[in-house]
Amino acid sequence: MKDGAKKQVFADFFHFIENFSEKPSESSRYIVHGAPVHALSACLGILKTSMPEIDSKTLIFAIALVQKLRNSKDEMIRDRYTDILSETLSIISRSEQLYTCQDMDIVITELHRLFISKTEALSAKDVLGERTCASLDHSFT
Repeated sequence: MKDGAKKQVFADFFHFIENFSEKPSESSRYIVHGAPVHALSACLGILKTSMPEIDSKTLIFAIALVQKLRNSKDEMIRDRYTDILSETLSIISRSEQLYTCQDMDIVITELHRLFISKTEALSAKDVLGERTCASLDHSFT
């Protein structure tokens, strides 16, 4: 990968993660949300190498992304955040220097909360469904 292209991919990625909380303008070149994350993930996959440029900002972005995903009610937005999170975790997995960062513990905790809250919600829904069915069955006998 040429140095200029590599620098641009990293610049776009860092611009995206630093401005993630802001609402994009109509003229933004990031209309396709997450494009810089996908581009960097693809480049790292091709290069098959760790990039020292990836720093704790990526972990902070991952934390914010998981929190937005967990709190979002819109299914389309949740799908987009899930896709971006997948690529972000791929980037993090190729950046071994991040494994020892303090923010990595927070990323893991936030991911745990995301998956536990989904599991608990599904479990509660199943229990409520079973109780409702049992209650209905009992009232008709």
